[in-house]
Amino acid sequence: MIIETLINADIKKQMNADLNIQINPIRRVNWASIETLDSGLGSTRLTTSRRNDPSATLGASKRESENSVLKQKRNMTYPSHKTYTTYLFKTGLIGLISLMGFIGLIPSAQAAEPRVYLERVGQFGIRLLIDAPSEVNAYDMVLSYDKKIVEVDLVDASHSIINVLPKPIRADNGKIVVRGGSTQPFSGVGGELLTIQLRPVGLGVFDFSVEKASLYLADGRGTLASVASDSLPLTVTAGSLASYPASLATRKIDKDPPKITAVNIEINPLGAGEKLVVFAAEDSGSGVAQYQARERTWFIWSNWREALNPYRLEPGVWAVQIKAIDNYGNSALATAYQLGNAAPKVVLIFIILFLFILGVRRFIKKPAVNQ
Repeated sequence: MIIETLINADIKKQMNADLNIQINPIRRVNWASIETLDSGLGSTRLTTSRRNDPSATLGASKRESENSVLKQKRNMTYPSHKTYTTYLFKTGLIGLISLMGFIGLIPSAQAAEPRVYLERVGQFGIRLLIDAPSEVNAYDMVLSYDKKIVEVDLVDASHSIINVLPKPIRADNGKIVVRGGSTQPFSGVGGELLTIQLRPVGLGVFDFSVEKASLYLADGRGTLASVASDSLPLTVTAGSLASYPASLATRKIDKDPPKITAVNIEINPLGAGEKLVVFAAEDSGSGVAQYQARERTWFIWSNWREALNPYRLEPGVWAVQIKAIDNYGNSALATAYQLGNAAPKVVLIFIILFLFILGVRRFIKKPAVNQ
């Protein structure tokens, strides 16, 4: 029993010693600081001090492995100062070229926007023009001026790309409203919208400006385009005011009537069975100032009234007449017919005439009564 106890105590002592050998090196060595050791130094010391210790040999092998990794890191090839400078130069050069390319695109992007601008024609003439890189076909603009200094003498749309006008273009209270469309979409430079002739009535300096400019792309969706607008400074002096009547005397007088190019009756796509008259006219002398229309439901024409394009027809109308009037009062007429509405009326007229003639003949042939 005593021997067994001593053997057990000796075994426990040996186990404690072995356990201490395995634990203590881990407690004494800071593996995080291994990177500060010289090549093989720590490993040599550890192996020398515990040459016959298996645990120490294991720790030394681990340190040799990590030192080997450190050697590989030290032997890795990094770019030299010259190589790194070349890399920075190339990178900076590429970045500079990219930046210059981006800056170079900015003017092109700005030039890609439609532009509405003004051009002076003579002393008191102004031409409204448009540059459109993409096709446009609808226009909504407001021009403004100082009505105390000038009045609008003439609005000439004879050379305008706008050939569909819901309302005549008129000047009112210092504003000119231009709303219309083009049956042929426009793209390009220098498209003429209007030519305006001003008449000075006072002295001073003012800006004739494009107060509002909305253009719509001919893309099937009517996309509103961003537009750059313009203004034109004008000055009316005493000399220019006195010379204006003389300039009127030299201005060409338009004596030719407009030319009506189309008068068509179409079905309104937004109205159930409603009919519209779509028309167009041109005048190379002074431009079309307004349109008028009258209708015939039975035998007599209605009175003339101002017509917007398109013009809505009343039910039962079988004939409609359009009048185009230019800025000098010259006019032209064109007539369109709805034969479908005319046929019943013609038949009815023939029936009435037949009955009338029949009645007259019977009255004439009626024998006289003998007294």
